[in-house]
Amino acid sequence: MSEPSTLDYKGKTYNVIHHYYLCELTNEQFTTTELDEQNLLELNKQVKLDFLDQLEQVIEQRKTAAPESSYVAALFAKGMNKIAQKVGEEAVELVIEAKDQNDELFLEESADLFFHYLMLLQAKGFKLADVVKILEKRHKP
Repeated sequence: MSEPSTLDYKGKTYNVIHHYYLCELTNEQFTTTELDEQNLLELNKQVKLDFLDQLEQVIEQRKTAAPESSYVAALFAKGMNKIAQKVGEEAVELVIEAKDQNDELFLEESADLFFHYLMLLQAKGFKLADVVKILEKRHKP
């Protein structure tokens, strides 16, 4: 058996084994006929969701660290009120940027709000998946 070749696509590496592509991240397999642009787009979406899971794990790990060791730990050490206040501040900053024409700053503030929202969720004992479940229940196809 020869060594598998690889396919790099949008930051992910797939191993080609017996005419199958095997995603190193998800272990999903696709034949060369199945691995079309749509499947790659779906995999790319999954990788982005996996990143959000990783980000939640980082927050989980850092929130109990020494406050001087990370921003997350320092904010958690200040308590729920400070975390909630920070979410409010970031929300106001996002609204201000939404009214301006600088898309880059708008997206930066969006990321700041989202990150602090993830911290608030964890401070309350929840994960993003809990919110997704509610959104899914509300969705009317």
